[in-house]
Amino acid sequence: MRIFIALPLPPDFLEQAEEDLRILRDMYPHWRWVTEVNLPLHITLAFLGELDDREAVLAQQALTQAVRDESPIAFDTESAILLPKSAHRGNGRVDFHRVNTLALEIAHGAERIAGLATRFEDALAETGKREGYPFRPKEKRQYTPHITLARKGNKGSIPAETAGEPFPVKTTGMAETAALFKSDLSGGGRGAGPRYTPLGIYLL
Repeated sequence: MRIFIALPLPPDFLEQAEEDLRILRDMYPHWRWVTEVNLPLHITLAFLGELDDREAVLAQQALTQAVRDESPIAFDTESAILLPKSAHRGNGRVDFHRVNTLALEIAHGAERIAGLATRFEDALAETGKREGYPFRPKEKRQYTPHITLARKGNKGSIPAETAGEPFPVKTTGMAETAALFKSDLSGGGRGAGPRYTPLGIYLL
């Protein structure tokens, strides 16, 4: 089963940015937008890929260790961005073929969220070493705390006037739990995309 670790957010979180998101939907009409039906709104901390049942239990143990001394995290966003950041070039240019995600970048609160992601990676490595389960290597790419809004479809395009510029979207929120999710790529039915199911939720 495909597993990832995330901070769940309330379904009504994006209501405060409803008008900005309407404009973005008009700008990116062919992108696959996240809906709360199958995809709980969240801030991803780590993607672990395919795990068996035993590995999933060990990942839960690592998450328990990582959040042990954590408290709820207040955060806000200032703009929507295109990811991965490595696709951005100088002079405001973006390599469209490498861009695949439209997201809200976390501003205030990003440092705490990144710190929690690092603690989970450390706990995962420690747990795997102790139990003889070598998980995937620690993530070396720069971690960008974000909330996924949409993913590029085959016919997706980037509006020329915004290709290199962040689009203002201001929201505030509070992450109060961390969770281990299972991603079922066929669970949402034909054309519905993946379905995310929480396997364990832990209070911050």
